[in-house]
Amino acid sequence: ELVASYNRTCHALAECQDPNACDIARSILDEMCHEYFVNDKHNFKPTFGSILIAYGRAKRSKEAEALFDRMEQLAEESGDDSFRPGTICYNDLIWAYAAVGNAQQAETTLLRMLATIEEGHQGDLAFTVRAWSGVMAAWASSGDVDSVRHVERLMGQLKEMEKSDALEGELNATTYNRLLAAYCKQGTVEAAKSAENLFRWMETHKDL
Repeated sequence: ELVASYNRTCHALAECQDPNACDIARSILDEMCHEYFVNDKHNFKPTFGSILIAYGRAKRSKEAEALFDRMEQLAEESGDDSFRPGTICYNDLIWAYAAVGNAQQAETTLLRMLATIEEGHQGDLAFTVRAWSGVMAAWASSGDVDSVRHVERLMGQLKEMEKSDALEGELNATTYNRLLAAYCKQGTVEAAKSAENLFRWMETHKDL
């Protein structure tokens, strides 16, 4: 089937390290959607996701955002909610912003995801540690003077959600390392002490 060939080509290009591969994959994806999404029902979401990841890896968050918005546009035009970005696509966009240290946009995307979940408009969305970790990574690499406060705030929200069993995934060493990274970026005595305290606490929790 030709659709499968389109998908495989997009996935192959998304994995390619050539700087132009993302754009070629996007143009092929657009062609595929134009040819098939009106008359046939196909699950293009994994292909969108592959290209989102590729744009994130290339640190091209604006193109990732445009592709994400295109998914929502297709859902509106076709009346097919299967085009709407799911949990994985939200996570991929958040991490695309994290790759360039755009913490504000990363957190805005997280809030948008949470609002959609709470409104109950989309059943395939879920609260995930990976989404929060992406926002924390964005703040940690942002260079913002208040990055530690933001990461600590997000960590607190994560812990509360974990208690209520509303969270997919577990807090682990990687999650806490986001906070350590934020402390390191600060370069202050206070931040260094906080980093040491967190590290000592992590040492006592062998299950991380």
